[in-house]
Formats: sequence, structure tokens, C-alpha cells
Amino acid sequence: MSEPRLTIRNVANSHILYNEHKHWTATIAEESKAGSQDAKFKVQSRERTENKIVTVVMIRTDRHPQSLLDVRDLKYQGGALDGKKCHDKNRWWKLTWLEVGEGGVTTVLFQSFTEKGKYLVETKDGAGVELMHIDDDTHLESIPQRAKWELTIGGRALSPGQAAALGLLPLAAVVGAITGGSAAAAFAGPMAAAFSAAGITTLGTATAVITAGAVVSGISAAASEALKTLMVDVSDALFVPW
Repeated sequence: MSEPRLTIRNVANSHILYNEHKHWTATIAEESKAGSQDAKFKVQSRERTENKIVTVVMIRTDRHPQSLLDVRDLKYQGGALDGKKCHDKNRWWKLTWLEVGEGGVTTVLFQSFTEKGKYLVETKDGAGVELMHIDDDTHLESIPQRAKWELTIGGRALSPGQAAALGLLPLAAVVGAITGGSAAAAFAGPMAAAFSAAGITTLGTATAVITAGAVVSGISAAASEALKTLMVDVSDALFVPW
């Protein structure tokens, strides 16, 4: 199977992360450019939990030499002859998983590995990207939409057949395991359902749960296992191994 290339779409305005390759600058673009090579990224895992959920990634251009998004200037850095470009932790990004949707569409935050509390966001005017400080005690529902990014392979959700081929658990089954089949909770995604059931309300506690390998106190062992399995399978589908 070939390496996946991801479209990274901002939730606020559906703009996509883009490589302005003349200057190797991170910016955003309209949906019309989604098919461009500069809108496709090799998102490579750098750290995983003990049970294999990806928690740290490198955002690399598809265009040679697959340079990495660097927090210091929000440019893609590292040339073809730089054998250590992937070891610079200014080019690593911590993932906060917020949701996994149908077809493996995954909503995340990207936090700098080296600058605590600094997150990659779309600018308020929708013209580019910048860093924003978000406190750990921020309530999940108060996280700005422009800080949220949807990850998809090739810009769209996986078809049911593709999802099944990759072994992704049906979302309804995961949500049902978490909620006990509650009709009122059936419209929630699996992570929202788990956070709600466990009383997880802030960014810091959500991040801690994922870092611990999606071990969520307050839901059953079977539900926690289903959520973990889904996240591991999505990790394997979206992120290129280091």
C-alpha cells in the first residue's frame, strides 16, 4: 500500500493547509486547490502511546524534499541533504484528538512540541496561519474553530468499503459501546461520547487521556477498548510510520 497523503482542512472556513512552495511558507488555500501537490502532506508519526495511538507528528510536504513545518517561522524547513531534519523538535507537533468521524475523518489540534500551549491556527482574516496560545483549562466547547483541523486521505472521507478494508470499527458500534445504546447520545461521535460519559470538559484533561492511551475512566473496559482500537486503526491509516 502506498503512503497516505493527507488534506489538512481547517474547521472554521474549510480552508486547507497549503505549501506556498516558492518560499516554502505555510499558508491556507481555497478548496479549489485541494488537488494540488502543495495541498497534500505526508504526516509522519514521531511518538505513539504504549498501545500505539499517535500523539506526536511531523507535517511534511509532499513536494520534494518533504520539508517539515517548523514552529519558529511557520515555514517548511529541511533540505534534501539535511540528514537530521526530522530530529529537530521544533518540527514536531503534539496531537490532541477531538473526534473521529465517519470514514476516518479525524479532527485534531496541533500543538507545538517545543512551545507549550502554542497551537497552529488559521488567522482571523482567513488569509494564512499563525500560532495561538490556548490554556489547558479551556473548555472543549470553547476551543476556537480556527484551531481545529480535519485530516482526510486525499481530501475526502473513506468509503465504507475502504474503511472496512482498513479494519476501522463502525462508529455506531463504538458509540454504542460507550453510551450503552442511549438514543440521546447516538448523535455524538465516539470521542465526544467518551468525554461526556467520563466528565472530561477541558483541553488539558482531554489531552492527558489521549496521552495515556485513551484509557478513559468513567466508561466500561469494553468501551475504552473499542475507542482505543478505533484510534489505533485510524493512526495506522492516516500517519506514515517513522
